[in-house]
Amino acid sequence: MAPRGRPAITEDVLKARISDYCARYGVAPNEKGLPPFPSGRRETHQHRQWISLLKARTRLRRRIAGLCRRCDELAVPGTIFCEEHASSSAETVTAPSDARCLVCDGLIAGGAVEHRRAPRSESVLVHRPCADVISLAQNAGPELLDRVRQYLWPEGHTRPRRRQRQR
Repeated sequence: MAPRGRPAITEDVLKARISDYCARYGVAPNEKGLPPFPSGRRETHQHRQWISLLKARTRLRRRIAGLCRRCDELAVPGTIFCEEHASSSAETVTAPSDARCLVCDGLIAGGAVEHRRAPRSESVLVHRPCADVISLAQNAGPELLDRVRQYLWPEGHTRPRRRQRQR
């Protein structure tokens, strides 16, 4: 199962979050609908909450306006990206001829799948089934790998030797 992103925020949820913030810190929203910037209180919990509200409001306004997630162009209907970025967000990418899968160490012939450990981490190329293995392990946690290792290679049995990579 592919990882899911943040659920889309609604105007009602944003208004409730803003009113909670205003009640908590004793401020009133300005003409733009946001609480005033907590000047002199940088790097505090209040500042982080204010930044969170600003980002949520920006995401909501961009989504309502139908803008691309990565630039200010209009998104292609039914997607969150413009024409330029829609192709870069496709699941299958063309791998270099000598590219190897991170999981199975096999050659990636033809199409590959980009996988990122975290949203801003560097992507790696893997086979589609290997991407499924990574996603399963990410969702289940490190205990899953320990249980599978114990099941496949119980004590007393040796693990099969890895093939030597041909260069």
